[in-house]
Amino acid sequence: WHMDNFQTPSLSFDVIEPLRPKTDLLLSTLIMKGQLNKTWFETDAEFGYLLTRQGKKEIIQLFNNWLEQKVKLNNKVASYKNHILQQAMNLRFEIEKFNSK
Repeated sequence: WHMDNFQTPSLSFDVIEPLRPKTDLLLSTLIMKGQLNKTWFETDAEFGYLLTRQGKKEIIQLFNNWLEQKVKLNNKVASYKNHILQQAMNLRFEIEKFNSK
């Protein structure tokens, strides 16, 4: 289990874990294509590089655009966003089925 800042288990972190390689690929692609702007970042002595307010806005927009891309997964063509929603609904169904036993 992953933990949040209050050190309590959080299933939501585990649900998004399968997406991590895809988001890493998105960021790597943006870097390789030179689509990140230096003004989107600031340095911090403790944490290194951080996104500025404008950087967060830009990255979120790029991520949202990526979520709308259609891909084929499990023999179904849909946006990443819809695949994620389907996975969450499947998980909900399994949890409800387990709890009804």
